[in-house]
Amino acid sequence: MRVTKKNFYTVILLIVVFAIVYALTVGAQNVARHSLLVYVTFGINGIFWVIMIFHELNQRNFSLCLVYWLFCIFFFFFAGLIQTMNNEFPWSYPYSDNLLIKTNIVLLFWGILFQFGVYKSSNTKFVFGKKLFSKEQYSRLNNSFGTEWRGYESKSTILMIFAVFITAYRVLTIGFINLLARGTSSYSISENSSISVLIEKMAMAIVYFAFIFAVYKWNRDRKPFHMIITGICLLVAYFPTSTARNAIAGLYFGALLAFFPKMKKNKWFITLYLLIFMIAFPMLNAFRTVSVLDVKLGEVFTSLIRGFSSEWLSVDYDAYSMVALTLQYLVDHGLSYGVQFLAVLFFWIPRNIWPSKPVATGQMIAEYNGWWFTNVSEPLPAEMLVNFGILGAIISAVIIGFFLGKIDLLFWHNVSGDANAIHKVDSLYYYMVGYFLFLYRGSLNSAVAYLVPFILVWLILTRGKKEYVYDKST
Repeated sequence: MRVTKKNFYTVILLIVVFAIVYALTVGAQNVARHSLLVYVTFGINGIFWVIMIFHELNQRNFSLCLVYWLFCIFFFFFAGLIQTMNNEFPWSYPYSDNLLIKTNIVLLFWGILFQFGVYKSSNTKFVFGKKLFSKEQYSRLNNSFGTEWRGYESKSTILMIFAVFITAYRVLTIGFINLLARGTSSYSISENSSISVLIEKMAMAIVYFAFIFAVYKWNRDRKPFHMIITGICLLVAYFPTSTARNAIAGLYFGALLAFFPKMKKNKWFITLYLLIFMIAFPMLNAFRTVSVLDVKLGEVFTSLIRGFSSEWLSVDYDAYSMVALTLQYLVDHGLSYGVQFLAVLFFWIPRNIWPSKPVATGQMIAEYNGWWFTNVSEPLPAEMLVNFGILGAIISAVIIGFFLGKIDLLFWHNVSGDANAIHKVDSLYYYMVGYFLFLYRGSLNSAVAYLVPFILVWLILTRGKKEYVYDKST
């Protein structure tokens, strides 16, 4: 692993060390006694995930794989370690040392297999038009030619009109003030939840892509009209405090990456990502159940600072706990043999048409344990184990790593090598970078159901005009 930008990495390392020290002191007021092997396995996992973060940062400034390793270090290491040291886990009683060790071993081997899949994705050939080139040939082409997509030019105006219509509809049906807080902005278009989710997420996708395409247009002709109008629509229709955090992460990280294309070339992304994840997202909890008029920002910020260590014990960080519970479920109940995965593949079929449609895996485990609240996480390792067992989880880890690695390559290995160049995949990839933290947390059923409408809208909008190749020397 070649280390560059030494001062930057030193700062990141200090932040990690500080977080570990904090977890071992303030984060664990009453340290529970556990086997030494429990903490050894936590330490091995933590070191592995930090190495993977540095490895990814040496290759690119942001990626879906980087987001996965950040998810692991925060949800599986920091949260899992603090919960273990306090012997206080979301949703459940304290776990045995054997279960904690098994959980850490499962997460370690999943990460190794995931990275193997990522590695294999980088050792395949790239497609350039109808001809295949090796990486060395592709690199030489990269220095001579560029590609760019301009299909957004013909769609910016019509998308802006749609965005205005969607925003006006939401203001008239929900109310402007109600749109500023999540506790008062919920609205269902249909009584059928599957249809409602599909329509609502496609509307959200249209407003998002309208803004991204308007930014593209502004970068080219420097006329800000479309960008201002669609930016207002995005803020009003889906204000950061009024929408689920998974959507907010995708919408506004995507907007930032499109508006500041130079983030492809500098290291600001991870700093911004950590600040938003550690500070902004916890603050959004204050707007979940009340009106924006009832929220006192001073108290919210004070509460955030005072409860920083206890935040890691909350249900928002239940990913590690759910992996452990899944392993226990498998011992007691066995595999589902892919039944739960059918709900992921056929999420769009309404339950009134398919009454026996499986529920999300996290919900299934919650119901099995008799919880009243069933909207819980189910990370990818646990999801694959429940559905396909050990062999299936091994294959799934490699496939998922390979697939995500290829998506990262599709974005980063464009022919132009120019940070300002626009490509078909960019607008969707920007959204995915923010959104995938929540896909990794699960459960997969809802995560896929919320992502597919964005992919469908993107496919429609990018259909037709292909990227054109130009000689950079002319």
